[in-house]
Order: sequence, then C-alpha cells, then structure tokens
Amino acid sequence: MAAKEKLLSIEYPGFDQRSENSESFLSNLMDDVERRVEKLREQAIAMEQERETILATLQKIQDNDLNLEISTDEKEEIEANAERLICRCLTIEVSITTPRNDLQENALQKINEILQNLKVQMKSGKQSAIEQAKSYLNACSEDGGTVVDYRFQGIILECTADDQKMVRKKLKEMITHYCNFPERNGIL
Repeated sequence: MAAKEKLLSIEYPGFDQRSENSESFLSNLMDDVERRVEKLREQAIAMEQERETILATLQKIQDNDLNLEISTDEKEEIEANAERLICRCLTIEVSITTPRNDLQENALQKINEILQNLKVQMKSGKQSAIEQAKSYLNACSEDGGTVVDYRFQGIILECTADDQKMVRKKLKEMITHYCNFPERNGIL
C-alpha cells in the first residue's frame, strides 16, 4: 500500500482506491474537508476576536477606565503587569484573509470610513449618532427594521458575506458600548 493510500485509510476507514465507489468517496471526502476548513476558519476568527477583547480589556485597565481607587504603588504594579500582558498578547498573530475582488475591496473601504466617522460622532456625544448606527445595523439585517439607511445597505451588499458579518458585529458592539456607557462618551 502506498504512503498516500495508507494515510487515507487511517484518516478515512473504508477507503479503497480500487473501489467502484471512488467518485462517491472523493465527493464525501471533499465535503468533509470543506466542513473542516470552515470550522478551522471559525476557530481562527474566534481566536482573533478573543485577542482583540483581551487587548481592549488591558487597555481599559491601563487607562483606568474602570474608575477604581487604588494606591500609587498598586497602580504602578497593575500598569506594569498590563503592559507585560499586552506585549505578550501582541506576540500572538492569527491571520484570516478573505478573498475580495476590486468592487468588494472598495465597498469595504467605504464601510470602514463610514464606521470611523460614526465612531467620531458617537464619541463627540451626538445622540443622533446612535440612531444612525441603528439604521446602519438595520441595513445589515435580513429583517431590516423600522429605519434603514439604504445608501449604507447598497454599499454593504457589495461586501463579502464575511465582511457583512464583521460589520454587523462591529455595529452591535458600538451601539451596546455607547448605550451602556453614555457618560464616558459624552452622550447624556
């Protein structure tokens, strides 16, 4: 038995290259590999998101956004630990690339610019920015909502499915953050 056949028979019991069901087997094998690739992508995305969450938490600790009263010595020790953990976390690199054509690249760039402007508006305390964010989120949802920004919807539909999910998640996080902490963001 050749090395390739031996490997396939270990990973996929019942594999027999001489079998009449080779086409069926290969089709099933490809389906299985596709599921495994998608699962691997999902796990990598989850790892990437966890890394970003950890970095954001450590940044809040460094910036004393938790508004805890602590002694100067304790503060210095916490800041040093936070800096050490940030440096350690930055050594972790997870890379997931999404293939995009030129139209999708341009659409994603426009969306990122819109989201950056929205974030600036939200930080400046404009209540209308939250309503705008909600209309963007409605544009990303299948069921829509009462208020939909159709211009944004047209751009988001030009993005890849992965990018659409990412934008929807970002918008939800922005809305939750700015609604839960309005006093920190100038929104009262």
